[in-house]
Amino acid sequence: MSSRSSSPIAEEPMETVPFTFGKQAQHHNAAALVERFARPKDWNRLLNTKAFIGEESSHDAKAADSSKSDSDSDSDSEGWDSEDETVESELNIPSSHQVVFPTHSKIVTTTTFDNNGTRFYTGSSDNTICCWDFGGLDASNPNPFHIIDPTDTNADNVGRYPIKKLDCSQKNQILALFNHSRPVLYDRNGTYIAQFAKGDQYIRDMYNTKGHISEIEDGSWQPNSNQFFLTCGADNTARIWDVNRTKSQVEVFSHISDNARTGMNRAPITSCAWNPVDINRFVTAAYDGTLEVWQRGSRTRHPSLKIPRAHTSQVRATSLNYSADGTYLLGRFEDNVVSLWDMRNTKTVLQQLSDIPTPKAGGNVIFSPNRKQILLGTAATEDTNGSLLVLDALTFKQEADLAFDAQSSVRHSITAVSWNEKINQIGIGMSTGESIVLFSASGSVRGIKDSASKPPKVKHVDDDLQSTVHVNALSGSVGGVNDFGLVEETNESVTNYYFNARRQRNAARKDPKRSRQPELGRVVEENKGDVPLSDMKDEDPREALLKYADVAESEPMFTKMYTQTQPKPFYKNSGNDSGEDAEYSKRQKTN
Repeated sequence: MSSRSSSPIAEEPMETVPFTFGKQAQHHNAAALVERFARPKDWNRLLNTKAFIGEESSHDAKAADSSKSDSDSDSDSEGWDSEDETVESELNIPSSHQVVFPTHSKIVTTTTFDNNGTRFYTGSSDNTICCWDFGGLDASNPNPFHIIDPTDTNADNVGRYPIKKLDCSQKNQILALFNHSRPVLYDRNGTYIAQFAKGDQYIRDMYNTKGHISEIEDGSWQPNSNQFFLTCGADNTARIWDVNRTKSQVEVFSHISDNARTGMNRAPITSCAWNPVDINRFVTAAYDGTLEVWQRGSRTRHPSLKIPRAHTSQVRATSLNYSADGTYLLGRFEDNVVSLWDMRNTKTVLQQLSDIPTPKAGGNVIFSPNRKQILLGTAATEDTNGSLLVLDALTFKQEADLAFDAQSSVRHSITAVSWNEKINQIGIGMSTGESIVLFSASGSVRGIKDSASKPPKVKHVDDDLQSTVHVNALSGSVGGVNDFGLVEETNESVTNYYFNARRQRNAARKDPKRSRQPELGRVVEENKGDVPLSDMKDEDPREALLKYADVAESEPMFTKMYTQTQPKPFYKNSGNDSGEDAEYSKRQKTN
């Protein structure tokens, strides 16, 4: 017995037979996986530290900071950069790591998170909205789980319009404001819910219209509300809507410019914002340089507070934003100016900063959750790319500058920025069509951090489209037909496939033959032979009829049977009348 147990044949099965069956749990180093998305240390620059009095104290502080950074770098076990940690510790801004979403083909004009921070939405000038789910996202190869393209559902009524603004409610309903006059609602999965009414453009009194008559410029949900939202547009009105009433707005607020008579000229309202404390008050910025505070439910049609010449006239406001306590109002304008007002004393501007390049599309500005910093993106110049600036909320001193490296070689601008406080993550939109989510390995919670801590998905053998043949169930395949009569797809991702299918549909609409459009205008001379009877357009119709007069008389087609039986007609000669005929004619006239 012992000889059998000591033999190698008896020991081999014990080594090869597993003790457990089924799917085995895989253990991964989450910190190492997150570190794949760390930002380089030279991308986060701390521009202004705490103020010190005196030169010696400043030098001592710098020495203390350097020694502290050296000690932190020595004691740091996870290998994070000391400069990134300094930015996070000094400003509490999650900027140590990032995940890039390269999806849109044009400028990303707006970004927003849902209320819980589990999903991320981006809108672009390419007329699409991308929906990202952090729970099922592969951070190393991110793809949206849904792309909202209005032309896929109702091309005749929706059309192709860039996205101006996206905003999520407490129930995670998406308010989508396109570059037209009708707000649209989607649910968190990107499913169409409702589209609101459009006003009659021939009515001059805006209070009698049921909706906007021009394109919408800005809008947002009422704070802590799932039912009401605000929009403003180029028809000089701001309107409050109810999600349960799609055929008309609830209230209308019309701006009247001081430089024009009523009904003769309209100054567009380019931006608006709710007061987070007094939720029945909101502010609007007009194109003539006026800021107005409106009270919901007011019996008068006048603003409760008006700030004339608050900004340069004939300049569009790109963003308005209240502080969390409703005390300060922050505004950004296309003339590269950022202004801050104290709403308790609006006679003068509290702070103002100029010469900050503003992007042509997007260009919003936000407060940080702790109300100590201001975040805004800058436009690219001839020499530098755009970056994310961090300013002090009260003094407007530049505290940090966050740079980004786009995949394309073209100069890029930061066009949109949003911050979700629950997960402590920042969404960035760029002019190259890319979106970036910034997070901290230590300060952020869930969200994109969960996606970054997961290993890359292992591809199945059937996922390799070069070694397998699939029958494409979708219309308009981009692949070719093999010897077996099956459609062989190319090695394109699903997202690229849908983009190509949309481009093919747009090309088909422009092609007159594929879209069966009738030819407009006169027939071209060189195409005469292809069009039946095209030569008759230059022919005289009288001559064309007289050409067949002799043939019709000699060989009549319809009266041939009467030629043998009917007598010949005799016509009276009116030139030489005889006496009897003349007398008879006179007698007929007298009678």
